[in-house]
Amino acid sequence: MTVQKFFVNDINAIVDAVRSSGEDLPEPAAKPGIGARTGVGAPKRGGGIASPLTETTAPNAKGEFWADREYYPARDMETTDGEFVIKYAAIKTLKFTDANGEAVEFHFAEPDPDKALGTTA
Repeated sequence: MTVQKFFVNDINAIVDAVRSSGEDLPEPAAKPGIGARTGVGAPKRGGGIASPLTETTAPNAKGEFWADREYYPARDMETTDGEFVIKYAAIKTLKFTDANGEAVEFHFAEPDPDKALGTTA
């Protein structure tokens, strides 16, 4: 006999033994129901950010209101021909308020200072 035939015979023997025992599982005991009562709870706010998002503003040194953002330290960005050098500060945090009035912040990773801006490699 092959291994598969032995396996089939073993499975059939187990199934036949269970079928021939004739014993059924006992009925589970009935559990009492939960009585009627008035529910009490606190309302839950939704699970997430509610659209739309509105960017928050903050006053600057002159008292003017501008976007409330945080930046990483500025670094120099040089053109490929070396003619110009531009100072660039990457955004660190953007701050918003959602439709429920809750604060929402986006935190960005600091760019690699050894990698040219706009490159993926």
